[in-house]
Amino acid sequence: MFYRFGECRLDPVRRVLTQGESEVSLTPKTFDLLFYLVQNPDRVVSKDELFAHLWPDSFVEERNLSQHVFLLRKALAGADGERLILTVPGRGYRLGVEVELEGAKEAAPEQVTLQAVQTSTTIVVEDSALPDLSPMPHLRRLMASRRGRWKLAGWSAAGLAVLIAAGAYAWINRPRPVLRKVVLAEFQNHTGEAVFDATLQSALRMELEQTPYILLLSPSQVNETLASMRLPRNTPLTQDVAHDLCQRANQQVVINGDISRVGTRYRISLQATNCQTGALVAGEQRTISDENNVLAAMDAMTHSLRREIGESRHQIAAFDAPLDKATTSSLEALRDYSRAVSLNTKGQGKEAIVLLEHALAIDPTFAEAWRRMGTIRLSLFQTDEAQKDYKKAFELRANTSESERMDIELAYYMGMGDYDHAIESARAAVAVYPDVERLWANLCESYRLLGRFPEAIEACEHAIRIDPSRSLIRLAFAYFGASRFADSRRATMLALSHGDKNYGLHTNLMRIAAIEGDDATFQQQLDPAFTKGNEMMFLNVQASAHAWTGHLNKALDELERSAQAAEKDGNADAAKQVRVGEAEMLVEFDRPADAIRLLGKLPGVEKTDAGAIVLAAAGDPSAARRYLAGPDAAPNQVTFHDKVSLPMLRALVAEADHKPLDGLKALDESRPYQFADGVQVPWLRARLEEQAGQTEAAIQDLRLIVANPGASRLDPLVRLAHLRLARDLRANQQMEPARAEYRTFLDCMKGADPGLQLVTAARSELAQLK
Repeated sequence: MFYRFGECRLDPVRRVLTQGESEVSLTPKTFDLLFYLVQNPDRVVSKDELFAHLWPDSFVEERNLSQHVFLLRKALAGADGERLILTVPGRGYRLGVEVELEGAKEAAPEQVTLQAVQTSTTIVVEDSALPDLSPMPHLRRLMASRRGRWKLAGWSAAGLAVLIAAGAYAWINRPRPVLRKVVLAEFQNHTGEAVFDATLQSALRMELEQTPYILLLSPSQVNETLASMRLPRNTPLTQDVAHDLCQRANQQVVINGDISRVGTRYRISLQATNCQTGALVAGEQRTISDENNVLAAMDAMTHSLRREIGESRHQIAAFDAPLDKATTSSLEALRDYSRAVSLNTKGQGKEAIVLLEHALAIDPTFAEAWRRMGTIRLSLFQTDEAQKDYKKAFELRANTSESERMDIELAYYMGMGDYDHAIESARAAVAVYPDVERLWANLCESYRLLGRFPEAIEACEHAIRIDPSRSLIRLAFAYFGASRFADSRRATMLALSHGDKNYGLHTNLMRIAAIEGDDATFQQQLDPAFTKGNEMMFLNVQASAHAWTGHLNKALDELERSAQAAEKDGNADAAKQVRVGEAEMLVEFDRPADAIRLLGKLPGVEKTDAGAIVLAAAGDPSAARRYLAGPDAAPNQVTFHDKVSLPMLRALVAEADHKPLDGLKALDESRPYQFADGVQVPWLRARLEEQAGQTEAAIQDLRLIVANPGASRLDPLVRLAHLRLARDLRANQQMEPARAEYRTFLDCMKGADPGLQLVTAARSELAQLK
């Protein structure tokens, strides 16, 4: 069944909108808005009704709805979005064209009858309550009663046929049975055989996570609820504990299982219980001959359980990859994987990698284990190894479940630095799995890394509506990038109150404190309890904070100590990156010769994006010319490389050749990514505009920099932009604004190192203006 209106065609099952021959890209919430308007084409839909439909469990500001209406009209601009989506002042919105239903002509009479049947039998399942989980329960109960049998016997055969047809239609086409509130209890191993420890728990979780129609309560939400029950975090979820937790967390179903020995055979049980009423929803028990049949039995039993819970056969068929094929056929490999996941959650990443390597030695085709190992290695800054793991998982993804395939593709694109494709992948994933927090979190992170902070905030806020205890750190970073420092601080403090011990929360508070001049808060974050094991990161932030106020010597000293800390940890690549950053800072503070000398001590640095850029910015474009002429300059789908580094290198070479217009043309490709790597792109663009005599354009770019301090991640370029602004305004004969910018710059640098060249020059230039 499809909806056609104007030049558009909407497929509600696949959630696809086409306009003419082209598919129109919409966010999930914008699609929901359009779908609701299409379902109500002959009336004005009030704003309150739309709020209730789109955000049933949340309070949101009116501008959220206005933003989605704007996005919808923009997406439909080719078909005159203003004409299609009409605003009725003071009332709401309505569709401005007629809607035709395709593929449902024969079903129309049944639908009319169905509506009448629904009124008397309440067949349609509501998302907000756990249904009686058997087909047409009211009809079954009616048949079971003597009075009901007489009543049915009195109906005409034609009427009964209509009822049965309508009931069947309602069952097959009932609303999506999203069970958002499911607790997975600990799978009990009564066999005494270690191979089943945690293994079948993982198998059951993997099976249930395949479907978008069952959403398991996340481990973080479990721990939050356990804390509210005054139980230790990570308390085993026995059947009794899981039942109490399910009630406390306002969940709907507890699913639990066990395995035991019966002679030489194994007995596996699965059951689902309504935790609010205690009623058994579904249950099954199987006896199998040996452990080689365990995973196949789990497959069949979970399939049956999902059917009893309320999924239709075609829904299960769409999301039901066999466990032994989608993950691994080896219980030993699955056991090591499960233990590795547990160790990693406890902060034992290196130990987890050992177990994953063992699992992959048993089954090299275990794609999810490759993905998990890549993610752990990336967290340990083992970037090259992580990319190899992601690549292996990506190559094996065809034999995984739909949810694992999407996780693997998203991890691969993010791990490889292809954030454009990561966004596409995440958007596709949330369209299928709209209630999975981690997918929205990854979408948020991809947007943030590209400097698209408003979109990152929206995705993170969506993730937090699903799971309030996760993604707060991502939201804090996104708020910071958008220069919403008060919001960033609140999100950070909330994450800390939830027990998040990520050092990034403390470095984020340091950056906010540095921007706001709050030295007391800045110093509080340097507690050894926070910095231990993360010295390199804290030293980097300290260096940025000192450069921010013109304490260049301290900043350079801290960067050198950071590089030495990285070397001490055996991470030579990280040490080289820190020293390239040190050279970049020297260039920013007008010490290019010192920058070139420093880079000359780093072997091979001129063959890297960052090294070639800093050398060219320091006045030595030869490395950039060689780089651009070599194979490394080819696009490789790494977003920073393709969309930021290569355009900047071309622009810097054009600048060296005294061709600023060519440089500006090269930077056009970077404009959508201008905050993806700090504020280097608008800084270089302003410099080229100055050289091209486009002073007014340079002023606009410099104002863009000073208006977005969060995007810079505490880069002193934000402060130095005030000096550049003062000089450009003076060149444009705008003397009073120029004086104001000089004063702002000097006020920012009032505690700077004595004799700092840029400060001395600024004082002299301001004196001349007076």
